Amino acid sequence: MSKWTLNIGLCLMWMIVIETWIVMTQRRDQYLPKPHAKDTICQSFQQNNDSQLNILAIGITRDGYLRLITKNNLSYVMPAYALDPTNNKLYLMTWPQPLDIQLSKFFDYYKPIMKFNSLVWLMFDQDGDWICVATNYSQTEDAFNYDIKHRREITGWYYLDANLIVLSADVNCQFYTIKVSTSLRISRSQCEKSIKELPIVLPKTGHSVICFDESGNNITIVRVKDEPAYCKKPVQWPILTGFVFHGNFYLFGHSYVYVFEENAYMNERKMYPFQQIRYDSFFRCMGFIENATCPKNYLCWVILVIIMLMVISMMIIWSIFFTCRRRRARQQSMIAEKTMNSKYIFSKLSTKRSKASSLQNGTAQPPVMADNQAASSTGSSCVDSNMISNTSASRSKRSSKRSPSSRAKST
Repeated sequence: MSKWTLNIGLCLMWMIVIETWIVMTQRRDQYLPKPHAKDTICQSFQQNNDSQLNILAIGITRDGYLRLITKNNLSYVMPAYALDPTNNKLYLMTWPQPLDIQLSKFFDYYKPIMKFNSLVWLMFDQDGDWICVATNYSQTEDAFNYDIKHRREITGWYYLDANLIVLSADVNCQFYTIKVSTSLRISRSQCEKSIKELPIVLPKTGHSVICFDESGNNITIVRVKDEPAYCKKPVQWPILTGFVFHGNFYLFGHSYVYVFEENAYMNERKMYPFQQIRYDSFFRCMGFIENATCPKNYLCWVILVIIMLMVISMMIIWSIFFTCRRRRARQQSMIAEKTMNSKYIFSKLSTKRSKASSLQNGTAQPPVMADNQAASSTGSSCVDSNMISNTSASRSKRSSKRSPSSRAKST
């Protein structure tokens, strides 16, 4: 890997970090609460007293979350325990996020249908969690069901009845429909495994009717065929939307949330009490939400990515530093080795020249000096084999040149 490649890689990583941080800060400025900010959407729920309730769909998903989608394209996602079934209070403990950011692909499918009448509810089956959008049979816009996890859509359902409301349920592949007229007529639709098993047209609602008892403090659900005999006072709540969770119906009206047990549908003609709860008591806002948890997932992932990029860049810088040090040390060792070799070669050449000059003059210097000189210049204890052979040859030549008189004396 070349130095230029590493530099370009580092620059790209830091550009990604800076861009991510800019996007994060922009989203914080736009969608996160300022210090001492209040959730105005939740406050609008608390103050609702007419038919303009700003809730498009609400329900429980299979993975244990409660989703609330508003009509002005915002979305709450919170744990299912945000709804307290004992005290009948819903704590909006997260900050609403724009629908086109949280569910961008769903928003692309839903946007062309927004201006028309449609029914929207949440549902889950063995394949995943779904946002179902049903349209009137006379409309040209196609209904669709959106798979939240896999981000895909399939053909949805059409409805025929006017003033129809669909209630999300917390049971696999199940939902309720309510027709609001002079009475509340309720039905349940269910499939075994997948929502694909249901027909493309929603069943007409008319199986059962919700009625008061004589005191008006309890309700009962009876079959339509038994209505004349057992339903003296039909319920006429102005229901706008609702859902089923933890064995209770939660029906949102103009000014109240009506709560009663789901068993009332299972056990026909049996009396069950109901509660009528004001919106400001049912919805619990965060108030001064300085510790909003809405961007937790997004913010944590962004911070984690930034940290990982910084660690990777530090590792690359560290590896570059050590590579440069190693390369510099290798170059220095090569230079030192070349210097030693040149000194050794120079010493050999000087020794040979001195030998040649001594032979020409008839005098010879002790070869030991040459050996010592070569040893001192190279700093090595090794003796060259050629030098030893040359030294032996020179000694034999000198001995052969001795005079006869010197030989006689020696004998």
